[in-house]
Amino acid sequence: MKIKLLISPDGVHWKDWTIGLKEIARVRWSDTNHPVSRAAYSITVGAKRTFVQIELEKQEVFTEFIGKLWKAVGARLLKEIMEGLRAWQRFLEAAIRKPSNHRIKRPVGIGAGMSASAETNTVL
Repeated sequence: MKIKLLISPDGVHWKDWTIGLKEIARVRWSDTNHPVSRAAYSITVGAKRTFVQIELEKQEVFTEFIGKLWKAVGARLLKEIMEGLRAWQRFLEAAIRKPSNHRIKRPVGIGAGMSASAETNTVL
């Protein structure tokens, strides 16, 4: 029985897993030599709380799927990364301008757990 790897407007489908395209928050791929499964290529597609690890043997399937995955979610993910970097840049610029005894709010959703206070960082 062949296991189908599918990408559609509904999302990425692999075995019993489906992750919607809008839910995808991270992707990773590499060529590897897995000693147990014989998989030569690995793709990880992740949402906020879950991920799917896809292992493939055929380079043609790997290359075609990566191309389609990139077209489906790559531009959006790059845009989100750039927006996050801009938010950090604004935060750092504000931190440099503020006196050290003031608390500066971090950009929302970035760097959670990086300070003692979940909503603010103290600039030293």
